[in-house]
Amino acid sequence: MKNKIILLIILILVSINITGCWDYVELNQREVITAIGIDKGEEPGTIVVTMQSIIPYRISTPLKPSTSETATHVVSVTGKSFSDALVRYKQITSKNPYFQQSRVFIIGEEAARDGVISFMNPILRSIEYRTRGWLLVAKGKASDILQRQVDVSKISADYILDLMNSSNYMATVPVETAHEFIKDVSVKTLSPVTAKIEAIKSEDNHFDIGYSGSAVFKKDKLIGWLDMHETKGLLWITGKFKRGIMATGYTKTANGILTQKVIKGKAKIIPKITNGKIKIIIDIYEEGLIGENDSNIEMNSTEAINSFENQFEMEIKKQVEACLKRVQQEYKTDVFGFGEEIHKKLPRQWKEIKDSWEEIYPGVNIEVNAKVKLRATGKIIDPIKP
Repeated sequence: MKNKIILLIILILVSINITGCWDYVELNQREVITAIGIDKGEEPGTIVVTMQSIIPYRISTPLKPSTSETATHVVSVTGKSFSDALVRYKQITSKNPYFQQSRVFIIGEEAARDGVISFMNPILRSIEYRTRGWLLVAKGKASDILQRQVDVSKISADYILDLMNSSNYMATVPVETAHEFIKDVSVKTLSPVTAKIEAIKSEDNHFDIGYSGSAVFKKDKLIGWLDMHETKGLLWITGKFKRGIMATGYTKTANGILTQKVIKGKAKIIPKITNGKIKIIIDIYEEGLIGENDSNIEMNSTEAINSFENQFEMEIKKQVEACLKRVQQEYKTDVFGFGEEIHKKLPRQWKEIKDSWEEIYPGVNIEVNAKVKLRATGKIIDPIKP
């Protein structure tokens, strides 16, 4: 019995010493991929996959200053599928691609119009990829975005990531992760919408990477774009405009401009049956702080405050109606979740119309109501006058 116990202890000690990671790869043998772009190939049935990876020794550290050289390596490969392109990529690199740092997925315009399910399938299926990364649509080619360098960051993928995190916090454009995008596609009555990214020309003829609106889908296929004005309407409808800056003109003066800082925003979608037809009521509530008052109107009375609130309410309704006109009547795609709201709140009526919702949706009557509450005027009440 004593010998058996000693043997057991020896086996335990030996097993501890020989335990290790069977698939362990040294860090210097990894190709850390920061962003992935997908475009339509020139040959029918092919796609171009662009990968941006880090060049570690060119990244600045506290002990090593930065250099003027780019810190990224960008490679594009063509394949019949995403997996096929990955195999071809491995043929031209000596390191093993590592995708856990891939926080940005960019789909080129032509590829997005053909549908994204086929090449998003392996990304969602494999544990190698990070599906919480932002999924964006490029105006033009995704490869052009990833190959472009920016002055403020050695790694353009990090710059894009910060840009999207900022836009998501300040509610300027809708941004979806790869996981959220596919989740929306999987809902029968809902289509996804995400940010549009492109190279934007500045006044000094320099190109920077920036967002310029939204990419609207009908299921998994890109169907059109929304500009920034229409995008704000989308954010109001979906209740995502919770923080940000809002500006409007003042109708009682020739050149008056009002600006407020939005501190709270919410929306309620109410489906109703009116005269046997579906009607959608959108109630929007917003609270804000006055940021600018260039109207020469003094804000020292309840009437003046109410007048300013009415002005912002009118601006919200303009943005929402512009968005509805584009998405509902032109694109005819439900990115707002109206169908889901009918399903939840009017289940009996939904059962009757669900099979023909796609035909009914463009003609649904939508009523928009907006209520604005200005909480403060800032450190001064009256406008500044010369």
